[in-house]
Amino acid sequence: MTLLNTFPREEKALKSRCAMLTCLQVVSGILMVLGTVFAGYCLFFGVMMFAVLVMDASQIGTNIFGILFVLLCFATVIAFSVTCYQALGRFICLCGKLKQGTAFTQENVNRLDKLASALRNGAIVLLPLTAVFMWQIVIANGGLLAMWMIPMGVFVFGTLWLMLRGICLLTARAVDLQQDHDLTV
Repeated sequence: MTLLNTFPREEKALKSRCAMLTCLQVVSGILMVLGTVFAGYCLFFGVMMFAVLVMDASQIGTNIFGILFVLLCFATVIAFSVTCYQALGRFICLCGKLKQGTAFTQENVNRLDKLASALRNGAIVLLPLTAVFMWQIVIANGGLLAMWMIPMGVFVFGTLWLMLRGICLLTARAVDLQQDHDLTV
């Protein structure tokens, strides 16, 4: 059943929902582009910092903590970018499927579950960097207080994961109820 073969009043509401889902897809695509630009900027800044640390280490001695920290930042930016691409890509696909059919299907439950796992992975990827920054703040007595965004990212991604996981469980229950209803009718 497609979304547009119903009564006229419902047809207008369904067209509005389709337009909103298309808008969400476009915004997600824009976020992918902006995120790519931001990740590229972070990597460029990291390469410059890494070059300075390597030159500094060769002249003064070894600054192994600084070099390892920059390598950890590189790995985090790359891994976090991959999880963001996964989450946004899965969200775009989910919106596309919701425009084409009903919401309460096992296929959409699986999509929501994969989207939730991508958000969980995003929070997990940020945890090591958060631990390093927190350790550095304790040692340096507030030297890196501007890095509060990384723990906030863990909190946001973790919260989104929990909320989406709850929606996934509710949708799975709705699928079960719909199947029970179809059997009794």
